[in-house]
Amino acid sequence: MVGEGGVTRQARKIYASLKHARTQTSAARLKPAARGKAGRHGVSHHFGVFMMRHEEKTLSGRVTDVFAHRFVVETANGKVLADLTPKGAEGFRLKAGDHVEIAGEMKPSEIKVRSIARNGAAPVVIDHPPKPPHPARHHPHEPADPSAALRTVRAKGFVVLGEPRRRPKHFEILGRDAAGKLAELHIELDGAFRKMRPLHGGDPKWAMELVADS
Repeated sequence: MVGEGGVTRQARKIYASLKHARTQTSAARLKPAARGKAGRHGVSHHFGVFMMRHEEKTLSGRVTDVFAHRFVVETANGKVLADLTPKGAEGFRLKAGDHVEIAGEMKPSEIKVRSIARNGAAPVVIDHPPKPPHPARHHPHEPADPSAALRTVRAKGFVVLGEPRRRPKHFEILGRDAAGKLAELHIELDGAFRKMRPLHGGDPKWAMELVADS
């Protein structure tokens, strides 16, 4: 089990597997995927990972991993990622080895737990507050070429990992220096250096890039 600020190697593998599942969801519109087949790292596609509609599901199994407010349940049909929400995790502490029965809405990458019972106890309802609407974007991003930002990062002695992430007024780029230390570099749209944020250990924000580089 790890805290809110940490991500285990197992967690990063699960994130990578779910990213792969999400990319396949669009392809499923044209070619249905085989159901009941376990995906990479044991995350099951059986429970609708490739299905376009969200469904209410009930399942049971043993908790194998817990990280922050998400956990992995090993069911008879494979492993499933479940989300308790941060608030739900505060009032319902899980540990590896617990046997749970959960019900909730099956999303493309995980099940949003609405009720959960542990080790035969009475079920507990988990609230999922609706997300606030995204503010309207009145000013779309102005065109910008990341090549200047990439040159700046490399000129500072960093190897670029993954792709630059566009922000309204800058790029965020993950890099590794000659000593092997990771950092998030913020580069202006014109290539000017803004700031650098050292990364210590795993960072969920860059989990996909870190897994790809491992």
